[in-house]
Amino acid sequence: MIATAIADITNYPTVLTITNLARSYVRDDMAGNTDQVGEGQIYINDLNVSVTMANFFNSAVRELARQMRLVNAPRLIRDNVVLFNIPPMHGPQGVQVADPSVQVMIAQNGYYNGTTWDNHWRLPDGCFQVIRLWERETGSNDTFNDLGEPSQGLPGVYQTQGFGVWEWREDMVVLPGSLDYRDLRMRYTMILLSYMVKGSDLAKTYLPIMDCEEAVAWKIAKQIAYRQGGQMLQFADGMEKEATHNFLNEQVKLKQGQNYSTNAYGSERPPVIQWGI
Repeated sequence: MIATAIADITNYPTVLTITNLARSYVRDDMAGNTDQVGEGQIYINDLNVSVTMANFFNSAVRELARQMRLVNAPRLIRDNVVLFNIPPMHGPQGVQVADPSVQVMIAQNGYYNGTTWDNHWRLPDGCFQVIRLWERETGSNDTFNDLGEPSQGLPGVYQTQGFGVWEWREDMVVLPGSLDYRDLRMRYTMILLSYMVKGSDLAKTYLPIMDCEEAVAWKIAKQIAYRQGGQMLQFADGMEKEATHNFLNEQVKLKQGQNYSTNAYGSERPPVIQWGI
């Protein structure tokens, strides 16, 4: 279950605001086919005519998201997402029959219980990488227990009540499996999907990253300059680096205001635990 944020989305920039700014940077903010000032004549938003601006915009957002994840920006961290009532493991000898050869998996397309896949339990949309997990028995009101993440992979052991440990492998959560039903609480880093797509109202499509206009717009301008070549590329590259540096510094400053005495600098993961089940 993912909670819906109660916030004024108008605090976020629209796609139109960012693309208008990018066009101003590359001197293409004059009136175009509809005589609307700012729509441009080359790098336009109309995907029925050209996909260049959409490709550059979505690429710029993906690049900024990667840079934000590298500094563990809180905006791209989602927490307290719970998968309820995950079924027991099902090995070659049957359901709830312990077998050290069995591992279960939770992926984008569903849950593998050791024998079959079920798409009822799967990773949330927009999940880039799970970074921490907790568990409890389904139907209880117990607190969630932290799962360990062994550095050398999962142990091959008999399953018991509870997962005990987990591993992130091949873009999936991999666990030894449990003999009972479990609730799994997760914390993960997010990806940002494509926001500039055909048919969307760009004046009402918000990019959910506050104060990112210059960072994204200069990334777009740099891609345009790279395409055109010439001296503009060096200038745009420098401006993009400065805008991105200033934006990311705010994210780092926010993290530095918190005490992470048990974690390595910049690490979102808890200390590695060397244990089995």
